[in-house]
Amino acid sequence: APVALVTGGAKRIGAQICQTLHARGFNIVLHYRHAEESARELADRLNDQRPDSCIAQQGELTSLHEVEKLAQTACQAWQRLDLLVNNASSFYATPFEQATEEAWHDLLGSNLKGAFFLSRQVAAEHADRERTARGLAVLRITFHLFLSNRQRGKAPDRSPARWRGSRRR
Repeated sequence: APVALVTGGAKRIGAQICQTLHARGFNIVLHYRHAEESARELADRLNDQRPDSCIAQQGELTSLHEVEKLAQTACQAWQRLDLLVNNASSFYATPFEQATEEAWHDLLGSNLKGAFFLSRQVAAEHADRERTARGLAVLRITFHLFLSNRQRGKAPDRSPARWRGSRRR
């Protein structure tokens, strides 16, 4: 079976990604940071559907040591890795004006640093293990949120004029 590592796979979108890939025949390395109970419950459910098809692995993506450990675990679990889904992200329901430097560093760490160094480490692990033509797919899940307007009770401005300057021509 192909193998996928899904970061932030214990809850919300990450959990749905894990379930969808599992239903399509993937074995899953389900990464979580703090949501151990949710991760274990999901891993148990997936393993009930197909024995020995999911493992849960804790890791702090802002730590290079833990990123290396996660990549090694993912590649060793079934002796292959076919898909890395960089889904993990810190989330703060904080108005724009109240954002702190600490939150900024945490967001950059999970959204940028973790995804970059995990992708690099997985690619290196993959290259060491794979001498075949099979490749490794790397995905980054990204959402653009209109938090400041939504938190003020306003609908996001989706008018064409608002986005005209950001489109490529």
